[in-house]
Amino acid sequence: MGEHDWKPSDRSLLPAFEQWRQGEHTQALSAFQVALERDNNNVDAWRGLGSVLWSLKQFSECLGAFQEALNRESESPMHWSNVGLALRDLKRFEQAQHAFQVATSLDPDYAPAYNEWGNVLLDTGRYLVALDFYNRSLAIDESRAVVHHNRGVCCRLLGRREDAIANFRKALSINAGYTYSIEELAREELAREELARL
Repeated sequence: MGEHDWKPSDRSLLPAFEQWRQGEHTQALSAFQVALERDNNNVDAWRGLGSVLWSLKQFSECLGAFQEALNRESESPMHWSNVGLALRDLKRFEQAQHAFQVATSLDPDYAPAYNEWGNVLLDTGRYLVALDFYNRSLAIDESRAVVHHNRGVCCRLLGRREDAIANFRKALSINAGYTYSIEELAREELAREELARL
């Protein structure tokens, strides 16, 4: 989930948003819950609550929160994409793809939905189609390390090692501390050393 894709328009929720981004999940969860006790129709609070629950890997509860946000803003590609994200983590892949389809029909330039849709295709072993979706996401917005990383994983699974390495390096050029790409490059280095010993 790209925490940089969204900031609450309700400025009173910015501290809770920052707590979530900094990994202070218990405090953020409490703050979003308090906001919802004050106003059960606060879309930003439902969105924030879903994000924290996702970070805590409580995917069923996360889906419920994202659906509450969607119920209040049904034309939002972000909410549809978030519902798809939770459905993917619940392994409800067909429903997830439907949610991403709706998100991209509402806004054909909503890059995060193509990335997450690509992840579902990757999960289900459809690597070439997934690659197309990562490409679509990057054609709209190439500034997100996560998408370059995901494309790298896809290339690795397709046996395109040099492409994979280039993508992991690109991810790290955007975010030098992106752990997953660091790990992937370390794995590639180990593989090369093993081959050199043969």
